[in-house]
Amino acid sequence: TPDAVTNLGEGGQDGIEEIISRVSSALSRLDDSQHMVSTHQITIDGDTAVGRCYLHAQHIRKVTGGSPLFVVAGRYEDHYVRTPSGWRISQRRIVSMWTDGNLDVVQF
Repeated sequence: TPDAVTNLGEGGQDGIEEIISRVSSALSRLDDSQHMVSTHQITIDGDTAVGRCYLHAQHIRKVTGGSPLFVVAGRYEDHYVRTPSGWRISQRRIVSMWTDGNLDVVQF
């Protein structure tokens, strides 16, 4: 939604423009990334819903010293609203369950 809110691990973003800017900036600094999302569970209550899904994200960036790989696994916790254009995410929060690799890969 235009007023969506996210918390992707290092503070939140308010509004779709801020979310797009944050995600675009982060992804543009990586050499490659792959985000796999699975096991969606959604509970609908009228025109709102809550859901969760699991993620496994690999991030690749050449850094001085160390592996170019950082992996995070966890889940997204989402809130949805039904709009005239269909269902939209209004809130998303990442809950990290484990990480592996070189944290410098995602330190910008």
